[in-house]
Amino acid sequence: MNSSSLATDESVPAVGLPIFDADRATASMHVRLESVDDHFAVFTQQVQDWQRGPDGAISLAALGPMVDAAVGSAPYLSAGGTRNFVMSSLSATFVAGVGDDDTVRAQSRRVDVDRRTDTVASVAEVHGGAGLIAVVTCRAVPVERVLRETVTVPTQHGLQTVDESGTRPETRAVGAPGTANTATSLRSSVFAAVLGLEVAASTTASVSGTWTTAPWMLNPFDTVQGGVVLAVVTEAAQLALAGITSADEVIGLTEISVDLLRSPAASTTYDWSVSFLRIGRRMVTMAVTVTGTDGREQARATCTAFRVRRD
Repeated sequence: MNSSSLATDESVPAVGLPIFDADRATASMHVRLESVDDHFAVFTQQVQDWQRGPDGAISLAALGPMVDAAVGSAPYLSAGGTRNFVMSSLSATFVAGVGDDDTVRAQSRRVDVDRRTDTVASVAEVHGGAGLIAVVTCRAVPVERVLRETVTVPTQHGLQTVDESGTRPETRAVGAPGTANTATSLRSSVFAAVLGLEVAASTTASVSGTWTTAPWMLNPFDTVQGGVVLAVVTEAAQLALAGITSADEVIGLTEISVDLLRSPAASTTYDWSVSFLRIGRRMVTMAVTVTGTDGREQARATCTAFRVRRD
């Protein structure tokens, strides 16, 4: 969480979590560690204007880094901080609890160790003022990697206090390059621009573009955080859905399942593509891929959405 979003006299809970304290992505997204015990942690995200969707509520994509912190911290805590983990897969089921609240909350809920595969499965729930927003699951793999030094001020345990100018995601002005595709008239959201997503082409069967990563997206291992990849996939799917949504309907994204095949690097451009697998009267299914310039896939996802007529 950025220090600029806090009053100077705010009381800070004396909790700490090294794997979170060293995470630049959550710091940049204004995520705060509220409490932690031997197995579970609770996080809150102070919603910024640039994290909101057209309806004024937080964009589902903007939940990605906080979700990563919740499901990613559980295996670390369960191992007593003696092992580090990276995610191999991340899945989210969204429900109708999104409101226009200023704060959302995530809590890791359960950890199961799969001794057959030496992996860990964890679950987290995300809540807003209107109720449950999402249930998220992940499978984490232990790795022999060293955490970078914390990005917090040491006396502010568990609280992200990185320099605002150095980590805050930049948003482009309306009408700037990347906010609209002149060839297809498919307009990107503000948060899509924050993520570095640009639309290159759009047809009735697919939408594609580029994603340019940035230093604010890095995790404690100095690669792009898995929650940011989830955010990119989510935002790409919603951009594609916007192109097929008629004026008398709403299409709500309900499920996303992402295989994190590789760890994207900072300050690198990748290609993304959304292919419609089925556009039905009620259900829409899509496949999303993120690919490097070398042709290797970084992530692969399936997404489901449902169409509802406006009242």
